[in-house]
Amino acid sequence: MVAQYLARKREYPDCMLLFQVGDFYEFFGDDARRAAHLLNLALTRKTKKTQVLNEMCGFPLGSVDSFVEKLVMHHGVKVAICNQVESASSAKKRGYNTLVDRQVVRIVTPGSLVEDTMLTPKENNYLASLFYDEDKWGLAWADLSTGDVGDLGLRRLHSSCAWRGLELAKSLGGSKVSSLLQAIDSTTTPGGSRLLAAHLASPLMHLELLERRLDAVSYFYRQEQLLQRTRRQLSEVFDLERNLQRLSIGVGTPKDLKNVASTIEEARQLVELVKSHERLRHSQLPDLPGKEALGLPPLLRDCCNSLVANEQYENIAKAAEKIHAALKDDYASLNSKSGFVRAGYSSELDKWQAVLRHDPKSTEKQQLQTKYRELLGSTRLRVVFQAEKGYFLDLPHEENAKLLKNEDSRHELEKLTLFQSLKNSVRYRSEELRQMNRELTEAAVEVERVENDIFSKLRDRVLLVRDELQAMASAISQIDVVCSHAQVALDRNFTRPLLDGSCELHIEDGRHAVVEAAHLRGSNSKGMRAFVPNSLHLAAKPVGSCWLLTGPNMGGKSTFLRQNAHLVVLAQMGSFVPAKFARVGLVDKLFCRVIG
Repeated sequence: MVAQYLARKREYPDCMLLFQVGDFYEFFGDDARRAAHLLNLALTRKTKKTQVLNEMCGFPLGSVDSFVEKLVMHHGVKVAICNQVESASSAKKRGYNTLVDRQVVRIVTPGSLVEDTMLTPKENNYLASLFYDEDKWGLAWADLSTGDVGDLGLRRLHSSCAWRGLELAKSLGGSKVSSLLQAIDSTTTPGGSRLLAAHLASPLMHLELLERRLDAVSYFYRQEQLLQRTRRQLSEVFDLERNLQRLSIGVGTPKDLKNVASTIEEARQLVELVKSHERLRHSQLPDLPGKEALGLPPLLRDCCNSLVANEQYENIAKAAEKIHAALKDDYASLNSKSGFVRAGYSSELDKWQAVLRHDPKSTEKQQLQTKYRELLGSTRLRVVFQAEKGYFLDLPHEENAKLLKNEDSRHELEKLTLFQSLKNSVRYRSEELRQMNRELTEAAVEVERVENDIFSKLRDRVLLVRDELQAMASAISQIDVVCSHAQVALDRNFTRPLLDGSCELHIEDGRHAVVEAAHLRGSNSKGMRAFVPNSLHLAAKPVGSCWLLTGPNMGGKSTFLRQNAHLVVLAQMGSFVPAKFARVGLVDKLFCRVIG
């Protein structure tokens, strides 16, 4: 095994190697000393100092996520996970002393995390690549947890300096608290929150696309009852993007499948909710010219079509139905390697599980104990069953010594195999008990094989319609963002901006969204007098296209600058704005150097 470990370590010299040994992960040598220090693990040293890999430490398999998270996220370490890729019984078929095959199945870095326990649900986890070729630079990034890929566009509304100075996603102190993103984020889904942050990072400069977003926000703004029901429905969906991505890259679990199936059903109910409300609203409108044009806004209609009207929806619905039929509803069982399939779904699985579902206190066990007690002439002998060892005979030391002195009993004991000697007892196995244990081992292997086969087939059905499901996830996130904008507008008296291609910026009674939100959080009053509004008008002659702002320190100059820059960013991401009136000529570049 040492040679096997060293071979894998040579393949990944820049990683700490997690090496599976049975039910534990182990570190050896230099990695063990480092892991013991970083993870506060007990370091074990072998007695022979000349032994290769003299030092070791480890932890149970079930604790791998928490320890890997500490190494990767807290200490910036690259971790290679080396798993046993075959069972011990399979290895023995290749030879009695053959080692179990172990292979590195994954390399974990901060940018390659996909587990929910290691990620912030409402934030992306980007992995970036920078490329240089003579006088050209290239920058690309991807979120492995969602499948989102992007590259550096030729034009962005705000520079990195403006991004920091305006505190769009984080405050100058590096926290999301007191940022514009926190002030406007009322999303109910992780995907919606990530999309909102993406919209904030890349405001649009396309008038038609902006009007599509604003029309959808206006629709929910005017239909408050529908808005609340839609947000309640959205709160029931899972993070479809990340569930799909884990299934796609081979680290998904039955829980991911169940989440996908549940989200498919929730999406259908969401569309039915919106459409039934629209039918009712339409029936109450008077029969006037143009009535037919008063339906769902285009963006919302496209989202509904992505949820239920695509060509593959029948296959999507059947996949969800199959998953619900196959997997248990108990989410605790869906995270384990076995025991996640419903009873009755597979006759083959039921057969093998029946072998495993024996009762250690069963009549069969009592009969075996009676049989061996009579055979050996000992009333103190016990037939014991342990999950990890199976069936065996247990005799106290003094009773064992007594039986060895009796010729008949000694003759029967010699037919048994002594496999363990403890402080107070010795343990034997007979050929009959070994056969029972082989049957249990075979049943456990077959249960895992059949369940893995069921999981693989269900996963493959989902991945066949992956593109359509990704479109569904995108539509859910888009609806959530629209609803978030509408909810914030209702709660804080935001208004729809007028957008055009002019060079004018006209704000009446504008307010600072972040300062206002902070005041409201700290006040029991729901009134909107927490921030004193002010106005701005920039245009060509005769109004003037430049303002010179002067005043004492702490007089509010930076607040006024950020306030109006925020209004432009909000308008060009498709949100309502905190003002009585706002006319925004589309801006193609935003410069800002505010440090206080």
